[in-house]
Amino acid sequence: LAQVKGRSTNGAEVSKARPMAGSDTSVSHPISAIGKEAFECIDFLCFSHLSKLTTPWPRNQELSRESVTIPSAEDLVVAVSHAWSYQAHPDPMGHEASTICRLVEEASAVHKPVGDTALFYDFLSVTQRPFCEEQEERSEEQSQKFVAALTAMPRIYLLSDAVVHIETSLDLEPTPAEDIFSVDCKLLDGVVMKRMGSEVQIVGWNTTPHEVDFAPFDRIIHVNGTRVRTVEDVHLAREMAEQTSIAAIALLQRAPFGRRNLCPARQRGWIFLERFCSMIKVAMVDDCELAHVIFSNSDEIIAQINEGGMRLKKAAQVGKERLKEVLESFLQELQEKSFTSISVDKQMDSDE
Repeated sequence: LAQVKGRSTNGAEVSKARPMAGSDTSVSHPISAIGKEAFECIDFLCFSHLSKLTTPWPRNQELSRESVTIPSAEDLVVAVSHAWSYQAHPDPMGHEASTICRLVEEASAVHKPVGDTALFYDFLSVTQRPFCEEQEERSEEQSQKFVAALTAMPRIYLLSDAVVHIETSLDLEPTPAEDIFSVDCKLLDGVVMKRMGSEVQIVGWNTTPHEVDFAPFDRIIHVNGTRVRTVEDVHLAREMAEQTSIAAIALLQRAPFGRRNLCPARQRGWIFLERFCSMIKVAMVDDCELAHVIFSNSDEIIAQINEGGMRLKKAAQVGKERLKEVLESFLQELQEKSFTSISVDKQMDSDE
């Protein structure tokens, strides 16, 4: 993990022009070792542009190209590990924005990079699906880039100069009031529904609705008082109503950013994997460098990562068999975590 910091061997600063996104640079940051294909699928945000973003932060596709950079050897690369609060947006109300900015500034102050600070934040760095009606669905090319980026994420956290780990509070205020409304089920014709966990969501439409202003992530709660948990439940409820010549009325609820994820971050599998990557980083640096590697708004997270890193380091010093035992214990812990399907991209259980 010894990385070039853009300084000569005598400590003098190296002068080098900033590369723009899409340009070629002969002196690249070690993060480029994630592989050319993956590197071309990921955008690193100029940290100086982060404070200029509106709330909610835009997805990757809506970022201006001026805010994106290709990290050079003298830049500081910071990766942010965080839990998504909602299905379609990690932080729609901007609760975490100031904390992220503060911790990245702290990392920059510790590292004192010769160049700039480049940020990896999945929602901003990788192509995303729409979270509002005006946004276009991800293209096939963008979907392929997303898959390539997803595969590279463990290496991103390993090869970044520093990782910011955000502890998210479940007590934060929810998004604005989610309106409830009723419609005749006939108006659902042409609407694309999918099952998400134990609820049914509207995710699009084959024909443009005229009488009802449906929106992405609207939840179908029940039909004629009967709770629906699958798309098939909706169809069956309609059929039963038609057989008795009763109008089938669906009760829907607005959910602008999809389902809220109430699973604590410490219980989420993806978060555990990102923290494990940081444990590996801790295991590979000298003790005096620990304060340069991990930053968090939680002392508990820092302690957990440092303790895990020390376990790995000591096991490696003992030998392969001991290291294997410790790695298996981490694997056992991972198997106890939850890989929820709350994210649009991690949706596991759906039907149309």
